[in-house]
Amino acid sequence: MVERLKEVIDFACDIGAKLVTIHPGAVPAFTIPAKGSVPIDVQYPRLYTRTLRTALSELSGYSEGRILLCVENSPFTAAATKVLPKMLKEGEIFLAWDLAKMYRSDGSTFAEDEDFFLRHLDKVRECHLHDRTREHGHQIIGEGYVDFKRYLGILSRCDVEYTIEVRPIENAAKSLRALRNILGQKA
Repeated sequence: MVERLKEVIDFACDIGAKLVTIHPGAVPAFTIPAKGSVPIDVQYPRLYTRTLRTALSELSGYSEGRILLCVENSPFTAAATKVLPKMLKEGEIFLAWDLAKMYRSDGSTFAEDEDFFLRHLDKVRECHLHDRTREHGHQIIGEGYVDFKRYLGILSRCDVEYTIEVRPIENAAKSLRALRNILGQKA
């Protein structure tokens, strides 16, 4: 997987992108009799954390001086929140904050994830914009739970690239109009 992500970094550099965003990845799980499914980071926490740190360090070194490497909060595992602070502090890696992925299907937020991003706000370089409803994410802005006004107010002091993640393009245009309305700007 690291080699494939290096190809993605090369491609992003070839097309002149400013940054590339990666996901820390879903944690594999083992099925253990009488215990059910046990995630590898629970069964072998030090091994998994060390492996994640090694992979991110290799990708960071590969991208250094060419493109910003960002890690998105999807999924944001305990291992990721353990590994990232030191790497963020040392400038090895940056963050992509997907606002809708902080929300559960019932509209409540993952408070720990929000706290993490607020503590590392100076390292956020990308923000993904779409809404979250009970059924799905990647919905048209304004149709779900995300408090765009609050979060974009917080991010307005940061050097951040914004990406509307809604398809098809007609829905992205609707999202942009809705976002401008939410922010009190002329459409």
